[in-house]
Amino acid sequence: MGSYISLAVIFIFILVGLLWLWLSREELRGSRSVVGVTLGDDARGGDDLTRIKGVGPVIARKLNALGITTYRQIADFSAEDMARVDEVLDFKGRIEREGWIRQARQLKDEK
Repeated sequence: MGSYISLAVIFIFILVGLLWLWLSREELRGSRSVVGVTLGDDARGGDDLTRIKGVGPVIARKLNALGITTYRQIADFSAEDMARVDEVLDFKGRIEREGWIRQARQLKDEK
C-alpha cells in the first residue's frame, strides 16, 4: 500500500510540474502580446541586438523571449511599446536613456 501512495505522490508532483511549465509558457506568450510589437518574417532570423549599446547577452535573451529579435522592431517602437517593454522587463527608462531606438535605426540602415 505504501508504494501506491509513493507513486501517487510522484504522479501529483509530475502533474504540478507540467502545469507550472505550461503556465510559464502561456505567461511568456502573453508577454509577447503585451509588448505590442509585430513578429514578422525577419523576426525568425533575428539581428545581433548586443550591437545596441546597453544591450548585453542577458538583455538580448530577454528581448528575444518577448519576440523582439530585430533592429527594425526596436526602431519602430512607439512610446507605448517602450513603456510596455520597460514595465515587463523592469528597465526603468533604460530604452530611452540609452537611445536604443536611434541606435536600432542606424543599425537597420547599415544592413
